[in-house]
Amino acid sequence: MADGATEDDPRVVHISIKLARISHLKKEYSTAQLGYDWCMQKLTDAQKKDPNEETKKLLAITEDWYGRLFLDCDKIEQGLKLLMSALDRMQTVDDVGKEHIMVQLNDIGTVCDQLGRTDESIEYFKQAIDIGKSLPEAEDLGIMYVNLGRAYLKKQLIEEARKTCGYGWKLAVQENNKEIKAEAEQCLKEVQIAQRVMADGATEDDPRVVHISIKLARISHLKKEYSTAQLGYDWCMQKLTDAQKKDPNEETKKLLAITEDWYGRLFLDCDKIEQGLKLLMSALDRMQTVDDVGKEHIMVQLNDIGTVCDQLGRTDESIEYFKQAIDIGKSLPEAEDLGIMYVNLGRAYLKKQLIEEARKTCGYGWKLAVQENNKEIKAEAEQCLKEVQSKS
Repeated sequence: MADGATEDDPRVVHISIKLARISHLKKEYSTAQLGYDWCMQKLTDAQKKDPNEETKKLLAITEDWYGRLFLDCDKIEQGLKLLMSALDRMQTVDDVGKEHIMVQLNDIGTVCDQLGRTDESIEYFKQAIDIGKSLPEAEDLGIMYVNLGRAYLKKQLIEEARKTCGYGWKLAVQENNKEIKAEAEQCLKEVQIAQRVMADGATEDDPRVVHISIKLARISHLKKEYSTAQLGYDWCMQKLTDAQKKDPNEETKKLLAITEDWYGRLFLDCDKIEQGLKLLMSALDRMQTVDDVGKEHIMVQLNDIGTVCDQLGRTDESIEYFKQAIDIGKSLPEAEDLGIMYVNLGRAYLKKQLIEEARKTCGYGWKLAVQENNKEIKAEAEQCLKEVQSKS
């Protein structure tokens, strides 16, 4: 402030925006929000008093970054609103490049897609692609075609999806971009499945269509697009529940078990532990009544439920689930995860102050890890045995 700048000076606000962004990137979200709020207020007031390009540009930057903060905090609607406002400003500022606007349009399309607003997402992806085609270089253009293809697939516009995903693949090959190429190939596989299903005259209630939708929801889940995944899982759960009421059969029951399992794991990833556990338990009940669900899958499910119960402090329940998982594992010719299940059981015993039981089970987990030459489980077992020793 040696040159007499006040807190309303655009240079001071510019520094404050950058400081808020640093807090944001360090995941200090409360600090970042306070910073963005302050900057937004100062810039809005300044623009009312003296409208100019520099203030408008700073407002666009702040709205953009603030919107992305809301997305990171899973406040999707608020984030989308700010991203859209930032886009409106960017489009009226002379020195904001086309490439930046292209990326903004694609990102808004992605958020609309997450919210199930597929028609809007298609329009934004198309606008982004139109700009990208006019640029001499646009590295992200391939993934935008894939995004558009996936949106078309959700609308069951199979031929449009095939063309756009195919063009995304072509661009990825030209750019030697393995990541986008893999995304495009996955999209094209989904298109092929959808083509085969639709060729048989399937409707959206057809189990094959629902099966594709489950896989699309799972892809969104693994990409951490949690809102999109939740919408997908919800839709599939409703369709399958209705179908099972009308015509109970093994295939629908199996699909319900898969959906509940993956949906439960989504809730766990979103730190909604109780809801996640409820779905994992329901999935287990269904799995145990479906003929072609293997014992190994049920063993893993039991262990995972035990782990969640343990997280919730329901140690007695966790012990029972770990024991059931181990009993199944001992009956299998091969069970790679059996060692860690013994360690999990040992730790649960330790929480109950059952020291000797903890020693035996962690010790057996260590023995299995040595036999399997599994260094990770061996380290877990050794840590468990140290904890046992410290309490002996």
